[in-house]
Amino acid sequence: MNRTASATASTNALRSRAESLRSRSSSLNPVLASTYQRRACELELELWVHEVRCGIRPIDPPLAA
Repeated sequence: MNRTASATASTNALRSRAESLRSRSSSLNPVLASTYQRRACELELELWVHEVRCGIRPIDPPLAA
């Protein structure tokens, strides 16, 4: 696997995991849901850093809110 394919695979894995945690958080109790949402935010920040380091233009900055 070349570097670009590896970077894309990592990007997709991080994005998928963050989306999964966010979707599952809606069916959990508030304390656990908060933990899932926090972890999803951490993964999105990690994704952004990964994209910047690999030279991939990030879709959305993580702190754009």
